[in-house]
Amino acid sequence: MIVGIYIGSKALPRGRVSPSNKAVFITGCDTGFGHSLALRLDQLGYLVYAGCLFPDRENARLLSTSSTTNRLTIVACDITSEESVLAAKETIQKSLPKGFCLWAIVNNAGIWTYGEIEITQMESFKRIAEVNVYGTIRVTKAFLPIIRRCKGRVINVGSIGGMSAIPGNSAYGMTKYAIECFNDTLRYEMSPWGVTVCLIQPGPYGKATNIGINNIENISEEIWKNVPEDVKEDYGKEHQDGMSDFYSDPRDYFYRDATPVVDSMVDSVTSRTPRHRYLVGGLIITYVQMYMLEMLPSWLGDLQFIAVMNSMLPLPAYVKSQQ
Repeated sequence: MIVGIYIGSKALPRGRVSPSNKAVFITGCDTGFGHSLALRLDQLGYLVYAGCLFPDRENARLLSTSSTTNRLTIVACDITSEESVLAAKETIQKSLPKGFCLWAIVNNAGIWTYGEIEITQMESFKRIAEVNVYGTIRVTKAFLPIIRRCKGRVINVGSIGGMSAIPGNSAYGMTKYAIECFNDTLRYEMSPWGVTVCLIQPGPYGKATNIGINNIENISEEIWKNVPEDVKEDYGKEHQDGMSDFYSDPRDYFYRDATPVVDSMVDSVTSRTPRHRYLVGGLIITYVQMYMLEMLPSWLGDLQFIAVMNSMLPLPAYVKSQQ
């Protein structure tokens, strides 16, 4: 019944808002989802401010030259810097044409790494949280006063990794769990203001973006060289290589076409009645199964989940030696 309601709701016509006199600010437009979204919204008639970490590099220049209108503007924005975010806000406010309002911000910028908790360095935990969590909060707080006046929208990008824990994904996954809470709380708080808050929850689209999956070998070597020697000895290189192989996707599990995610982002900005959540990638039954696992007693859910993971990953060297 729940699946039927979900599928039926997707089929309902919801209409589109007019892009006239509306601007959108998107973070993380150097590559990936943000890059594609900026071009799509530009083509649809929105005034687009594309936030780029490296505005002078080739990807930003490509974004600018790919636009066939004069509606797309590259804005330098490092979301880990308060000064940079406020400078981007000032740039946008000063350049907004008379009669325009900032209709939406899309908190798209994010980074990823992998590694078990014992192997992942504290600096990696801090760095990924600074971008994925505090960067999202920093941008939202800076731009909310402008968004509120327009009764506009805040679009946040979560992940399937924020719905269920996966071995080796703690640093990234915990940031997306945080975004789930931040997004829902913001949605409640903004309701009296008429501001819509949406969450995009992509599935395994790592190979469709520049988030790091495509550079797994270099990431693996960088992680391993910083692991303490006693931990290296207990885990073993075979186990580390197995974790690397798992995330390099030998089973061709990751999607390579980002179009469904970008389509959902476009809908969240342009629909008259956008959804609160956009689950993108994989069958809906996958998400139902994940929620069911969460509802089971932990020992019962663990039996199923750990058995699956153990069949996919080699045991740590020390554990193996004790068998």
